[in-house]
Amino acid sequence: MRRALPLAALAAVLVTAGCLSAVGPGSPTPETPDDRTETPTVYPTPSGECDAVERETVDPFRDDVEPSPIPDRPDELTAESVESYVAEFEETYARNGALYEDSTEVNTLVVVENVTHREGVWVVDLVSRTNTWAQGTATGTATATVVHGDGARIPFRYHLTADGLYRLELGYDETPVAGEYGVPVACFE
Repeated sequence: MRRALPLAALAAVLVTAGCLSAVGPGSPTPETPDDRTETPTVYPTPSGECDAVERETVDPFRDDVEPSPIPDRPDELTAESVESYVAEFEETYARNGALYEDSTEVNTLVVVENVTHREGVWVVDLVSRTNTWAQGTATGTATATVVHGDGARIPFRYHLTADGLYRLELGYDETPVAGEYGVPVACFE
């Protein structure tokens, strides 16, 4: 047991020496947040006319699980109004897409992570999670079982332009390609 301490101390000295030798004369100095300059991201607008992809919704014809109405785009676009609009749009769009004939409840939770405005394009990064409840058909005297499913947390990037709203599903830790807008989900005239 007495040898463990000297070996641990030797290992610490070697690791520290290796780290210190990496920053020597002629080595670049580490950046501080004030020294870094961000390269502005350019968001070119999509070419061609906006042609929104229609979302098919199964209407189960029950009042408690009717499809939600798609929100209208706000007249005045500010960071707050865009954030609110896109969050409500995602809640509605994801919820309506998860409705099935045996649905008893569907809800979508949205967390907006970032809202930016560059060169006439609003970019909204968010995480969406849709939870579902469904009930089968009762047979005989048995009660149908209600099944609950927690949806995965899925990151999305929305682009709001003068012509339309575009939805891009991202993988975890994925950086979207500049100029990639995704699926047009709403068009404006």
